[in-house]
Amino acid sequence: MTAPPLSRDGDFLKLWTGFTIARVGSQITVLALPLTAVLLLGAGATETGLLVAAQMLPSIVAGLFIGVWVD
Repeated sequence: MTAPPLSRDGDFLKLWTGFTIARVGSQITVLALPLTAVLLLGAGATETGLLVAAQMLPSIVAGLFIGVWVD
């Protein structure tokens, strides 16, 4: 007996749809936040760089601690 294709599995489709929406939303935020800072708030290069660094900081810090914990 073969398993049905994933395109017919309702649970998989819900998971895939939710993941896709989350990734698209994340990418919009990565683009829109610095763009909004520049266009509406008049942020310069330094402020925009700090804003982008602040967006990545939680991932970097969490990655270091999780890496040490897993190791």
